[in-house]
Amino acid sequence: MKDHVIASGLRTYYEAQGTGDPLGMLHGGFATVDVFGGGFTPLIAERYRVHSPERRGYGRMPDVEGPITYEIMAYDTIAFIEAPGIGPAHVVGRSDGADVGLIGAMRRPDLVRQLVLIGTAVNITGGRHRSTSKNSGKTSHTLSARNSGASCTETLSA
Repeated sequence: MKDHVIASGLRTYYEAQGTGDPLGMLHGGFATVDVFGGGFTPLIAERYRVHSPERRGYGRMPDVEGPITYEIMAYDTIAFIEAPGIGPAHVVGRSDGADVGLIGAMRRPDLVRQLVLIGTAVNITGGRHRSTSKNSGKTSHTLSARNSGASCTETLSA
């Protein structure tokens, strides 16, 4: 299904497919929802109802006046989850979409069931480094987001 919903005052293009628990799929920078459509989304749609919104200035979305920041895109994503009433939802984000998903989860943890981050920054503004440990040739970094209770762990090959 291809449709539009009004989120953050923008006519937001999205695609939805599958059945099951709602899952928001957030594309990376310089991409559109089409980046997941070939093989990835259909696999996930076997188990989840996948909602893939495009972000302002990308693909089928209009350019808008003013800055486009991760914070603004996170609030757009929050509004997208609220508009059709799909929350709380699982959220999967790749690259910039992962950053947007993380900030959205920090701002509105009540709307996010689980958060999967693919290829995201290890440390973003608003996060502080809590610990580093080494074992088996891998380094694990734990980040904690201020005032939210959210945390994430990323394991990097040494």
